[in-house]
Amino acid sequence: MIKSFFVTCLLVFGQPDISLPDTARTDVGVFLPITATTKGEVVQFVALDQGLSIFPANLLADKKTTVVVASKAGRYRVLAYTSIENKPSLPAIITVVVGNPPDDSKPDNNKPDNNKPDNNKPDNNVSSLDPEFVSSIKSIYGGLQEADKATSAKKLSVIYDIAATEADNVNHKVIGDFFAAYKSAMAKGMPANKLMAVKDSVSDFLDTQLGTDPSLLNQNFDAKTRSKFKSLFSQLSKLLGGLNG
Repeated sequence: MIKSFFVTCLLVFGQPDISLPDTARTDVGVFLPITATTKGEVVQFVALDQGLSIFPANLLADKKTTVVVASKAGRYRVLAYTSIENKPSLPAIITVVVGNPPDDSKPDNNKPDNNKPDNNKPDNNVSSLDPEFVSSIKSIYGGLQEADKATSAKKLSVIYDIAATEADNVNHKVIGDFFAAYKSAMAKGMPANKLMAVKDSVSDFLDTQLGTDPSLLNQNFDAKTRSKFKSLFSQLSKLLGGLNG
């Protein structure tokens, strides 16, 4: 079987340690410093959600710290990574809670009727994935003897979540732009020797869903394609995040 570009996204180069607090809180319009704990000299910070601004790194003396601010209440994720001797770290992610964002679990009467189908809204329910594929992933994962497989599954879930977020990135003009960002996230966040059978199975599944023709990389990354990619990777994130043991 001809493998697509997904397989090439599984290469990594090393993983120096870096950590962030799980969450931090601030008020709307109030600057919040975020400092990473790492032996790396310089830390790169990336806002994963629109609406959060990151202070220019060249204006800060401490290269392990950034400053963020948002003009609207909400929950925003910030990813950080570093490198030591040209070896990139695994990513660390912090959730910044600004103001008093609404509880997503509560109904919003200002939202459209949720019982009406919305063809533009991605379906993030894992149950919409092929049941045989879901069963296969759970079976493969259950048979793995890796001692830290639960941690690896969480990391892979984060990478798929990042990919889902990248589907909304307006700077991605063609499909190849998206996969360049996906490859970068995978290279920085997932050791090549972890969950190999799971990643191979996901790669084959993505081939069936998205195709293997290299010319696809030059196709326009339009709204319909973005929605499809966002839905698919969101579901994969939920699937991997739900694996236990």
